[in-house]
Amino acid sequence: MKTTLFRRLFLLFLTGSALFIFLFSFLTFQLTENQFDSYLNDRFMQSRETLVDQLEESYVEYGEWNPDALAGINWTGMQSQIMFTVITPSGEEIVPEVGMMSNGGRMMHGNGNGNLMLEMDGEILTETVDLYADDEPIGTAELQYPGVPDYSDNEQQFISDLLGMLAFIAVISIVAAALAAYLLSKRLSKPIVETSNLTEAIAEGDYSRRLEHHEPIEELSKLQTNVNALAHQLAMQQTMRNQLVSDLAHEVRTPLTTLQGNIEAMMDGVWPMTTERLALIDLEVKRLAQLIEKIDHIDDVQYQQNTLQLETFDMTKRVGQIVTIYEQRALEKDIALTVNGQPLKIEADISQISQVITNLITNAIKFTPEKGEITVDVKEVDGTCQLSVSDTGKGISKENQEQIFNRFYQVEPSRNTKIEGQGLGLAVVKSIIDAHHGKIRVESDEGKGSVFTVILPMRQ
Repeated sequence: MKTTLFRRLFLLFLTGSALFIFLFSFLTFQLTENQFDSYLNDRFMQSRETLVDQLEESYVEYGEWNPDALAGINWTGMQSQIMFTVITPSGEEIVPEVGMMSNGGRMMHGNGNGNLMLEMDGEILTETVDLYADDEPIGTAELQYPGVPDYSDNEQQFISDLLGMLAFIAVISIVAAALAAYLLSKRLSKPIVETSNLTEAIAEGDYSRRLEHHEPIEELSKLQTNVNALAHQLAMQQTMRNQLVSDLAHEVRTPLTTLQGNIEAMMDGVWPMTTERLALIDLEVKRLAQLIEKIDHIDDVQYQQNTLQLETFDMTKRVGQIVTIYEQRALEKDIALTVNGQPLKIEADISQISQVITNLITNAIKFTPEKGEITVDVKEVDGTCQLSVSDTGKGISKENQEQIFNRFYQVEPSRNTKIEGQGLGLAVVKSIIDAHHGKIRVESDEGKGSVFTVILPMRQ
């Protein structure tokens, strides 16, 4: 049966803590009891030595065995659960006369022969000790005491209090351990649960969420950082796919419209159906096929639309071919479309450079009013190929010039219904130029027109 991480951590920490507290309390009690027993044994042995010393000192003091003195010594010995009988060198037994008395609840009395007995459970040990005065034997003392020293009421109360205190401390410790286990389990499980929720959202296609917590635990911090990076990468890949689809839609629309216009012009007799024009139309069809082929790579993360297929071609000639294709659209607005330049060989991706030329020319036609002029210049400048497209359109403001290469940005959004396009053309142009390690700039005056200049290296 599955359980939550929090519950498992909590039970694990609580069980471990309770087991540790129980073992600690048990060992503490056992150690204390053993030390207490050791203390009682040491005290007993000291009392025994003291009793023997007192017997010897009493004999020296009185010069003989004094019954009253022996009775006092016997009373002191009974406090330590020791009774004695003195046997003189002649064999006479001297038993101190002591009436019935209580020692911590243990009754002591004389038997019918005058001997004192201890009423207690367990074995009674008897020990004979030789007594001396000035190194002369004065008799022996027969000691009687329990084999296992018993606790007095105070000592038993001490042990009971100790056991109760340890039990109380154990209960308090378990409660504290339960609270600590709860907080620790919550602390460890919370970031993992949040990370799990994020990965679940990622699995459902939501790449926008991120983990915002600054986790101090290195392993958890690294896990959250990696998951955030994964979400970011997936979001970027999704954006790339969306951009590729938008770019393809935009780039396919332009050649289709051009092809349709040229074919209709030839069918209507506006343009003669020459081999040259058919070859240009065939070239556009092939470029259109290349654009459509990119659809197969939409799910390939490593694929970029700016992957270069390099070849050497005449830039001026290619510009002239594209201008020829768009002459019909220029004529429809009575726009003069001119190409200037000498043959200039460069190394580049001809398909993508054709997109650049096409986008710049179609934009110029789109935003140039009727009876305007568009001039395309191709020349070599300082070892680079420089392509300029100039128009006499309405121009672009300084503010908009900084934004026109951003995706989906349009100078006049309100004209979307009249002028086709989604603000992708110039963004695609810049992307292709960047892939060729080139530059693009714009110079424009409002009301006078614009000049777009592309600078490409002669070799890649």
